[in-house]
Amino acid sequence: MQPPIRVYADAKQRASQGYKDRLPHGIADTGRGPVLLLASAGCEVANGIYQATSAKRNAAPVFQHLRRPGCKIYRDAQSVQGRVKHGWLLTREGEPLYGIPTESQSVPSASWRCYKAQEPAPEVVCFQDVAEAVYFVVDHAEVAATAAMEAEDWQRVCDQSTAALDDLACAGHRFGEAFEARAVRWLTRRSQAELRLRETSAALRDAVAAVEISPSDTAAKAAALEVARQLGDEEMLQVVGAGEILDRCAPLALRPVERWVEEVQRVVEARAALRERRAESADADCPGQEENQQVNSSDVKVVTPIQSVDPLGDGEVTDAYHLGFTCWLLLRVEDMREPLLFHEWVLWLGGQLSVMNWRFLAKRKGLALDVESPESPRSERRRIVEQLAAAYELAGRPDAEDRTSAPCCDADIILAQVRQNVPALKGVKWRKES
Repeated sequence: MQPPIRVYADAKQRASQGYKDRLPHGIADTGRGPVLLLASAGCEVANGIYQATSAKRNAAPVFQHLRRPGCKIYRDAQSVQGRVKHGWLLTREGEPLYGIPTESQSVPSASWRCYKAQEPAPEVVCFQDVAEAVYFVVDHAEVAATAAMEAEDWQRVCDQSTAALDDLACAGHRFGEAFEARAVRWLTRRSQAELRLRETSAALRDAVAAVEISPSDTAAKAAALEVARQLGDEEMLQVVGAGEILDRCAPLALRPVERWVEEVQRVVEARAALRERRAESADADCPGQEENQQVNSSDVKVVTPIQSVDPLGDGEVTDAYHLGFTCWLLLRVEDMREPLLFHEWVLWLGGQLSVMNWRFLAKRKGLALDVESPESPRSERRRIVEQLAAAYELAGRPDAEDRTSAPCCDADIILAQVRQNVPALKGVKWRKES
């Protein structure tokens, strides 16, 4: 079994080359074949898209509802006075809802009759594949959604957008202009409605997902910016659109974006608290409170950023330096497997965390980062690690020598003996102390 492919470009290239039996995870192959769209039926459960299955009944395929497997359409045969007559039935869990007597081996588009379901009878439209039917349904929902937005019925807009996105998830497409344009449009519309309903987290999730799918879409970027301004922190959008938040092989699976939003909200709260502390220290300028002002200002220590950092020259980064640096940051990462040059170490260590996490660590250490930097995520991670390394040098490499202290208990002696026999456990002591 091939492992899941999470790189969008690789997934797109593999699918375009026709590897239908080896499509990447998250890209379904719905195939081509007759697909039925039922609408206007009095029984709402019967409406929807039906795809032909491999099963056959009376020399005709059996159609099954994409989202309700219990609803099926098939060709039925009955014996009447010694003669076999055929017809088409729409059933739910075996109960006939609608039907039409005919000898045709294709599903009729009209003249259906009501059996055990309320009127009116459904109308049937035939398509060549699932995506074509899904896009037809989604596009026809645009009119109702636009009317709901004009009426400022935001809850209705959310419900219609959710239904449209659920339909898009059945299309079997994960990229391409037809799919991406519709997904971005509905995500943006739902984000705007959620923001009016004061559901800020959900609005940010949908807006970020829309920008991740199409970074150049102006409406999606405007929606994301509106949510960021509502939260009072536009800096969070710096990493949006770089392809590092949403799984592009499953663009409508929004759980990764939800986790990112949760992380961002914690960072926003931390930044707000930091701004409050700075404002309090700036206001504490009374002559009789100079000592208190000095103590409060020490809590917010700002280190001047260094644009070109080379604390170790071109030499190798030692295990002691690596462990001291990560201990100083209270950062849990794997140990170096071999000595690395400084620029190699910066690139390797930068890739261990996301840009947002590195920016949070830099803020915690008081680094003033350039918020207008147009760098790629890889370059920005490298730059932040370099600035943190410079701050670590200016701080005198704290805690770098603590690991060589004498054992304080029997457990330290046992761990030291185990590390000598098992080199892979050389970082156990640091993890225990942290």
